[in-house]
Amino acid sequence: MVSWSHGSMVAAANAVRNGMSLYRASVEYGVPRNTLRARVNGDAAKKAYEKPCVLGEANEKALVDRIIYLQRLGFGLTITDVRRLAFDFVQKSNIHGSLFNADKKIAGWDWYRAFMQRHPEITVRLAQNISHARAQCMNRPMLWTHSLICMNKRSTS
Repeated sequence: MVSWSHGSMVAAANAVRNGMSLYRASVEYGVPRNTLRARVNGDAAKKAYEKPCVLGEANEKALVDRIIYLQRLGFGLTITDVRRLAFDFVQKSNIHGSLFNADKKIAGWDWYRAFMQRHPEITVRLAQNISHARAQCMNRPMLWTHSLICMNKRSTS
């Protein structure tokens, strides 16, 4: 559990950059010294709970756009689908990372959790089975007949 705020970390980092010692700033602002050192050196994420993006912002934006596009087409993606889609994206983009399992051909759970935290606009759903009666109405001859009826109604009116 993080016992310090992002604001106190930013204030402590600014104090160190203005000449205060690392130890004194960590005590005065109540932030961990090693984390403060990483923030001052620019090696850490922007916020305490964020993990750095493995794909890069442009690639991750492209992946998010792809997932949203598929969802709009009616393909409700499961967690496994998103993880596999990310792995395929990484393979095609020739990006290497330890958060992707080449044996299982899937992105790891840590990557998935961090990705979903960074992109709350994505929702993952469980697919629901459709009823047998509804599936039977979606066969080709039934749709063709329905299309002809609709076309005839339009032409007569």
